Amino acid sequence: MVENYKRKYIIKIKKFMNIKFVIPVMIEEITDKCLASYDLDWSQLILVDNSKDGFCKKYLDRGAEIRFHPENLGVAGSWNYGIRSDADFLWIISSSLIFNKGFSELIEKTKEANEYGLLTDEAWHCIGFTRKTFDKVGMFDEQFYPGYYEDNDYGYRLKLAGIHNHPDFPSLPKVKIDVTCQGTATTLKSGIINVRFDLLQDYYKRKWGGLPGNEKFIISFNQEVT
Repeated sequence: MVENYKRKYIIKIKKFMNIKFVIPVMIEEITDKCLASYDLDWSQLILVDNSKDGFCKKYLDRGAEIRFHPENLGVAGSWNYGIRSDADFLWIISSSLIFNKGFSELIEKTKEANEYGLLTDEAWHCIGFTRKTFDKVGMFDEQFYPGYYEDNDYGYRLKLAGIHNHPDFPSLPKVKIDVTCQGTATTLKSGIINVRFDLLQDYYKRKWGGLPGNEKFIISFNQEVT
């Protein structure tokens, strides 16, 4: 009986063997404060440096995978780089978060994920998906550039796939994490990037027949719900 319990527990904690974290970054000070709370093997970390000066070069000797994109790959493109990794569970992390218990808290929380992933109370600032989700739903839409609405788009696609927010299917589990937020949309407020919300909204409406919460299409761009 005890041995069976131990075996089941071991299987549970080894459910996801290759857990990685992808973090798009642009501002050095914010990134440094976020990574100061990183307490895991740096080989699990994927940094997508969208800054013009490539400040993440100072982290090269720590073993993280770093991609430099001074032209700004954008949020969706940065997340997609993480999807292209060999991770079987990918945490999407905003550099605006400081993890008060370290990133290792997320390793512990991963044990509560279902076959598709896990939500946190920080929404898209900290969310985890399994390889099965990406195989079923696909990658993020890089037309939402440089950022905004890519998360709404993916959330709606999760719903269409029956993975989350659908009455006929179990939703993703949700957990609380201990973090401090350095501020939302800091790069937008700082003027580092320019976001044309009108163009992004127009693209979303053309793709799904309405803005988030009022979508009419079940196949992008052309088929209305009947």
